[in-house]
Amino acid sequence: MIADIKNTFTSSTLAKKIDYQLAKVERGDGKELYNSVGDRLANMERNMTLVSELNERVKYPFVEFVISLPSDENLTDEEFTDIGIEYMEKMGYGDSCYTIIRNDDKDQPHIHILATTIDLLGKRISDSYNYSRSDSIVRDIEKRLGLSSPEKKIANKLSLSEAQQRNYYVDSAIRKGLRNYETKKRLSDLLSNSKLYNSVENKDKHFTNEEWKILLGDSAYEQITDYLNSHGLFNTLMKDELLQAMDNIFPKVRDAHEFRREMIKNGYYMRLVSDKNGSHYVYGIPDLSFYIKDKSLPQKYRYLQMQFDGVKMHPDEQKHYLYGQIFSILNRSDTYESFKLNLQQENIRLVEHINAKGVYGISFALLNVDDPVLFKSSDISRRLTYSNIQAHYNNDKANSPGTGNIVIMIGQSWEKEANYMFPASSATVFVDDLFNEKQRYRNNEDELLPLKKRKKKIQR
Repeated sequence: MIADIKNTFTSSTLAKKIDYQLAKVERGDGKELYNSVGDRLANMERNMTLVSELNERVKYPFVEFVISLPSDENLTDEEFTDIGIEYMEKMGYGDSCYTIIRNDDKDQPHIHILATTIDLLGKRISDSYNYSRSDSIVRDIEKRLGLSSPEKKIANKLSLSEAQQRNYYVDSAIRKGLRNYETKKRLSDLLSNSKLYNSVENKDKHFTNEEWKILLGDSAYEQITDYLNSHGLFNTLMKDELLQAMDNIFPKVRDAHEFRREMIKNGYYMRLVSDKNGSHYVYGIPDLSFYIKDKSLPQKYRYLQMQFDGVKMHPDEQKHYLYGQIFSILNRSDTYESFKLNLQQENIRLVEHINAKGVYGISFALLNVDDPVLFKSSDISRRLTYSNIQAHYNNDKANSPGTGNIVIMIGQSWEKEANYMFPASSATVFVDDLFNEKQRYRNNEDELLPLKKRKKKIQR
């Protein structure tokens, strides 16, 4: 049995980890076994955040534990639950707010435990000697239940080579750090403290993560891996693994929607996000708490740059793109006529629906794609209806008869819509900093989910 302790993290990462587990539960690949407050998994982000607010001095108030079995062993839900609770009690997290989720989508049956690093009284839970204490607890549980004690391996669904790649992460990061001028001296000093490592004659030999742990001892191993992580020496390795997975999946799919589905199916992360700078994809490896924006990846994986067979965009992608583009064009157009002209220049078609009384509604479609879909303006946003757009351009005529009160109300709503579309957001790569903690933005429309209503294809 293996217990893996992840790095502590902030609430933005917690939200993504819970979303990831909820998606697994929905697909039938996961099951919530237990949570310490008797609530549902869907509510645990709120519950855990409330507990974290009891001690705001703790910068990273959440942690994740993963307890795995060898592929040839299995436990019932009740046995896994008992192990999870016992492990948390003995690790000192018995009074934290936590949830236990079983995953069965990999060769190794395992549970994820998401927990606060603060107890219910607001006291920070000590993580001193976490790794050595965890190993001791796991060995005791193994002996009592008759489970085997396998060499630690980090499972990966795609291929053996990628699993091996993760198994040598520490070795690769150490060698990279020893070539780096900034980290070379400190890393050499840390390694020189290990008598066992100094006794190794062939230091060019590559060691697995477990072999490094034996050479250094638990305390020094934890110190060195923390140092490597703080200097970003694992990030390149994780980015390379992510790109390798993306390169494997990309040729086998037909559009971005299918690409995202396959990424998630294989244990990776992909999400379409909008911020004040526009729209972009966020990719990641949830098991390693690693996330990165598309602008840091090759151009073919960036939003609106993916090229499949022709120019394909899923209807939800078209809708999301239209949302951002139409608001942008609206804000830079002085009149309704210039608005229509600017839409045309951006390959967006506006269809006016007319009856005996005149224009009663409008629809939009993106033309430079293989299968354009015509969306009613209200399906994209209620702020984009014909009457609201007219009110927007008549805003300067607020004193004209019969329109004053209406224009003021619409103007206020329009300001709210702008704030919704372009919230405050930082531009750093990793997920802990993707969203400002005080103004975190989560848009229900940014997922590439199937449309609820069947859309009518436009004839070009």
